Amino acid sequence: MNSSTQSADTAVPAQRSDAVRNRARILDAAATAFALHGSSVSIEQVAREAGVGAGTIYRHFANRDALLEAIVSRRIDEIVTSVRSAVGSPGHVLFQLIEMMGRTAVLDEGLTRAIADATVDGGQLVAVEAVFMQLLDELVEAAHRSGELRRDVSARSVKAMIVGQQSVARTGDSAAAAAHLAVIERGARLSSSEAS
Repeated sequence: MNSSTQSADTAVPAQRSDAVRNRARILDAAATAFALHGSSVSIEQVAREAGVGAGTIYRHFANRDALLEAIVSRRIDEIVTSVRSAVGSPGHVLFQLIEMMGRTAVLDEGLTRAIADATVDGGQLVAVEAVFMQLLDELVEAAHRSGELRRDVSARSVKAMIVGQQSVARTGDSAAAAAHLAVIERGARLSSSEAS
């Protein structure tokens, strides 16, 4: 009896780690599929790519939008972690983030289109947006305190700058993307006359 209890106890963590691995595989496969094909991706396609059955996906995610939300949430978590561990002044990190988001839009164009096509209903993607906006609020406030960013620049205006940078980056013209980023930075930085 004691040995059967012991084997049952050890079986539970193995199932949990298997479920964690399946979820990670599903998210990896789905992120790639959405990046390549946009919103036309089906659950069955993701299941084939992940090497699992569609039922396994539905055990983790109620529908395609829930899967998309999980991908976006994971991506935003990665961005938040990257920004929080970045070295440099708040202004420097903020402009690095704008540039990185432009590059990400090129690499994940299909995912970006799928997000735009998704039905935002209640909590769908709203919580993810709130996390990202909180990160921008923190960066903007820190850059204001350090004297690197104009006081009239808000988190919402930085988000608009990111959208603009993504649009230019998607053209594939890296020189134009670099020039656009330089214009954003010159316009948003606090000048020495404004600082005094």
